[in-house]
Amino acid sequence: MKFPGTINLKLPLFIFVVLLLLVLTDIFYVEGKSDSETIDKVFYLIIHISFWISTAFLFNMIINKFFWGGLSKIPIGNSALNKVRDFLGTLTYVIVAIIILVGYFDFEYNYNLIAVGVIVSVAGMFFRSHILSSFKSTFLATSSALNIGDEIKLTAINSDTIIFGKVDSVDKRNLQLINEDGNILTIPQESLDDFVIENYWGNENESRFKINVTLPFSVKINRAKRILLSAVKTTYYDLKINSINEPEVISTELLTDSIEYSVYFWLNVKRYSDVGKLKDIIITNIKKYLDYSGVNFSTEFPSSDTEIDYQTVVNKNINKVLKQNEIFDSLNNEEITEINNSIIIREYNLGEIVIKENESGDSMFIVIEGLLNVSVTSEDGRYVTVGRLTPGEYFGEMSLMTGEKRSATVSCETDVLLYEITKENISKIIENRKDLIDEFGEVISRRTQSNVELLEKYEKSKHTVLNEIVNKIKRFFKHN
Repeated sequence: MKFPGTINLKLPLFIFVVLLLLVLTDIFYVEGKSDSETIDKVFYLIIHISFWISTAFLFNMIINKFFWGGLSKIPIGNSALNKVRDFLGTLTYVIVAIIILVGYFDFEYNYNLIAVGVIVSVAGMFFRSHILSSFKSTFLATSSALNIGDEIKLTAINSDTIIFGKVDSVDKRNLQLINEDGNILTIPQESLDDFVIENYWGNENESRFKINVTLPFSVKINRAKRILLSAVKTTYYDLKINSINEPEVISTELLTDSIEYSVYFWLNVKRYSDVGKLKDIIITNIKKYLDYSGVNFSTEFPSSDTEIDYQTVVNKNINKVLKQNEIFDSLNNEEITEINNSIIIREYNLGEIVIKENESGDSMFIVIEGLLNVSVTSEDGRYVTVGRLTPGEYFGEMSLMTGEKRSATVSCETDVLLYEITKENISKIIENRKDLIDEFGEVISRRTQSNVELLEKYEKSKHTVLNEIVNKIKRFFKHN
């Protein structure tokens, strides 16, 4: 059984226990009513009356948490059940009030007192929420608790309902929000008693935002999620935005010929207030990554009963990817096609390691979809992240061309799709055109020089690095 986590019993239970101990010890017990004992009498009454009120409060909290919030959850807006709850809640305080009047103020227990109690309980059934909302609405409308534009979260006390939205207007009658879909929600102030309100603008917490993306039915869900998620994370890294909460992608609606996805990301709006600019960059990255992956944004989506193997779609995109890659810039169309026909398509899951530092290898990878971390071992043995790889980038070319051990560990920040090119894939090409060795060496030396400067491991000129790499390639492919 799941009970509301928003109802915390620790503090009222602690107060009840403390007051119970004070009552049981009779620390301020007074027999007479002389003037000299007036102060003790006042403290005696305060402790005992507080005890009974805390008892009623704790009892109501327990009933709200374990009955109304657990065994019999009240749907938001169910006025009948809310009135029953209000009646029983008021009745509890009425019973405690009668106990206090009779036990401590010498009121006579009779039918008149009972009748007044019943009337008050019935009145509480109709007016309790209005009285509470009046206090709350006055507070909300006149204080700085909520301001226009604040991002807030409403969590229902007695159900699983959660509402995110931006405050559009607030007055003594209604709270008006604009939710993530751009719809306007009007919430009566009297209903706010059923919610816990969290104002993300007023503290260091983060607000949640959403971007909707509709993709063809033929694009598999796991593939769509990997592309969309990598676009959000890339934007965060590029702008150096640190978020406590991880972004996520959820498929939200199945349409006739397409699927709608919601891309959720979190942001501290006090530290980064230009949400519109951030959304623009994320959408730009989404479009770029979808284009790179070969996903067609045509308005004429394939019908829902048409199954397309995305591996086939990816294979059609290989030529385009290879031609855009600087290391293969010198290859002609025939050579590109030859690599295309023998390329290996690899899929990895979040957290998996693609290559490991100091391990042997003779292949390179091109990132097609997803995001990867690059890390090296520092002098004290720790893994240090030195970069990230996004779609279009490549790694492992030094091992492919020279057979050297891997210089870094590359792990998956998201699910990823990679093209792997092995030594066998390009051996025939180099055999037929040996001048490519110098071309490959030029590209690799530039990247190596950059890495050398970044990691501050060596102090070699570009000429020295280039000659060394060319010689290694010749030895590896036995062309000395």
